[in-house]
Amino acid sequence: MLLHFAGIFLLLCLAVETTRRIYRHRGVFAELGQTTAVMWLIWLCPLPLLLPLLSRQFWLLFFPLPSAVMFFIPALVVAITNRQRFDRSGDGRVKPAAAAVDQVVTFTVMGMAGMLVFTVMLWMRRQR
Repeated sequence: MLLHFAGIFLLLCLAVETTRRIYRHRGVFAELGQTTAVMWLIWLCPLPLLLPLLSRQFWLLFFPLPSAVMFFIPALVVAITNRQRFDRSGDGRVKPAAAAVDQVVTFTVMGMAGMLVFTVMLWMRRQR
């Protein structure tokens, strides 16, 4: 359970930090015609760990199969699209915005891996 709350805390910190950084660089996103939706989609990432605290039914929905990973995919797709556009721009002013997007990519991939590990741990616990 401690691991569960640590994951919630880390993912909420990620969401707050990402929202703050992207909001600060929203001018670069607008100049390049990129969406800032990633700062809202990142708030989906803590949900697979928060929802099971509300109802036991969410444990059955998210963790017998690694379906919790689906909450990370929208932010990852938008972040990769933004990053590709920033790379093509060649402008030095996009570096802070690109770093914020890189942070989203890194943490969503790590979050998906963490969800898979968490699922395997629950499978192993049920096998005993």
